[in-house]
Amino acid sequence: MAERLLLRELSGLLGTRPEDAPAALRTRLALLADAEAELERLHRAELASAARALSQKAQVVPGGLLVAARVDGVTGRRLRELASAVAEHVSSGLGLVVLCTPCEGRALLVCAVGRRLRERVDAREVIREAAALIGGSPSGRGACSNAAGPRTEELGSALLEARATAVGALRRSMG
Repeated sequence: MAERLLLRELSGLLGTRPEDAPAALRTRLALLADAEAELERLHRAELASAARALSQKAQVVPGGLLVAARVDGVTGRRLRELASAVAEHVSSGLGLVVLCTPCEGRALLVCAVGRRLRERVDAREVIREAAALIGGSPSGRGACSNAAGPRTEELGSALLEARATAVGALRRSMG
């Protein structure tokens, strides 16, 4: 009895007869999978485009290239993906990237280090002081570190602090 009620409800949601519900559900699930795959493809293209645009803003600093910027309208996960993509895109792995954004009432900060700098620069150390400014502490090690805190009004100061620390880290990496 419960199965029939469930099948009737399912067929009503799918707008089909109960005997056609399984096929209709399979069709909708396939369409959903296709839509998700297309969305992921568009996300990758958007990420690559944003990474190229930010990479063009790289500043030459003794020891590497630095990108320090605020990026609005992204989630923490997207900010980390973008920072990592930019770090690799900048001069074949010689990039040091610090990005920040306000997201859902929190201040987010990310540092990513290109592969050719990883032996000499620790992302966590680059954002340690900046993280404190936003009321957070860095997590992660080596190539990528991030921090979140409640003080969104301090994002500008935090970005300047992280930028100054990054410049110092790049200069020290030369020796």
